[in-house]
Amino acid sequence: MLRNSRKYFALLGALVMCLSLKGQFTQSSYSIIGVGDINLGAVTQSSSMGGVGLSFNSPYYVNPLNPALLGMNESAIFHIGGSMDFRTYTNATSSYQSSTGGFKDFAVSLPIAFRKWNLGFGLTPISGVKYSYASTAPGPEGTQIISEFSGEGGLDEFYVSNGFKLGNLYLGAKVGIVFGSIRNEVVSFLDGTVNAAFGSTVIVDRRSFSDVRFQLGAAYKLNLSKTSFLNFGGTLNKETDVSSKFLRLLDERGSGGSVFVRDTLQFDREKKLRLPGRIGFGISYEKYAKFNLGIDFHTQDWKNFRDLDDAPNTSLDRSYRIAVGGEIIPNSQNTRIFGLLSYRFGVHFEKTPYLVNGQDVNDFGVSFGTSLPLSAFWGLSTVNVGATIGRRGSVDNGLIRENYVKLNFGFSVQDVTWFTRQKFN
Repeated sequence: MLRNSRKYFALLGALVMCLSLKGQFTQSSYSIIGVGDINLGAVTQSSSMGGVGLSFNSPYYVNPLNPALLGMNESAIFHIGGSMDFRTYTNATSSYQSSTGGFKDFAVSLPIAFRKWNLGFGLTPISGVKYSYASTAPGPEGTQIISEFSGEGGLDEFYVSNGFKLGNLYLGAKVGIVFGSIRNEVVSFLDGTVNAAFGSTVIVDRRSFSDVRFQLGAAYKLNLSKTSFLNFGGTLNKETDVSSKFLRLLDERGSGGSVFVRDTLQFDREKKLRLPGRIGFGISYEKYAKFNLGIDFHTQDWKNFRDLDDAPNTSLDRSYRIAVGGEIIPNSQNTRIFGLLSYRFGVHFEKTPYLVNGQDVNDFGVSFGTSLPLSAFWGLSTVNVGATIGRRGSVDNGLIRENYVKLNFGFSVQDVTWFTRQKFN
């Protein structure tokens, strides 16, 4: 009993630590539009397969993409993951580089009724905002007006999900608490003047969000033989009106950056931001303890998005994402640790929701990764690493091309003793 109590306290401590962390998992010049760069919600293992995970789940890790797949977990599993993003931005005249990274997600799966009912909870980003750029315009007496635009933040979700196994049918539901904030800042100042008294004018917009959203999921495992299966899965995210607050500040800053005048231009408590619903479905072929290969499709109509002014955003359009990926386990019976390595690969194409100058912004990437099992007295743990190399956008019609490398890393702990009835204490 004492051993299990220590594990419960460790799990609670990890949960509190994760709730206090603030990670910037992504960056994009296009994240200025809408609520930023949309996160698929895949953990490290699924990300290494191009994001595939709507129809298949290994019993050794948590898969938040489809809550129904929780029913495939037969033991307690804890996952925590992070990511790093390296990106090169190129337009028609210049290019520059930037990087970001940090905590990304955590997820827990707990068996309530063995092989019948699993409870899960976790924390994951819905979107991420991180951008910065500058523009110039002619000013008085030969000066230039320089405006610097920047933004950061995003929406996050803490969720509780349930997965049920009914023979070969799996059903699931997820309830998520949406929260977070987005801060946009515009700094304007004169360049080319010798008058040191001139400072800068800063407009700061801060939007904070809180509400609840829902997801339903289903999956079916069709037996082709004793070791071969054809898996089907689908999810539905309900369209959600998210409550929010909006604050706009005007700062007058001196040349040293100190604020000497601050005015509140606008403050609204009761605002709504509409997140469109998302539909996804997938199919995969599985050879037990050997390999699996799947294809997933997601679509989301961002024409239904409504910002805080309740007006449609003409820079957003319907998006879709298609991914093909798989996992290979060369020898699951190997007794050596490095012989148990699993290898993952995938490719994805995404028509993002962004519509710039009437042109779609497309995203293409190739993913790969591996998991290293670590045997322990309590069960099986894995260190998971993966990478995605891709390109978003182009340099045509005033767009920006982004070449990126995303590194994903995670740690999963599987414990077969947590919910096992002890005969001796």
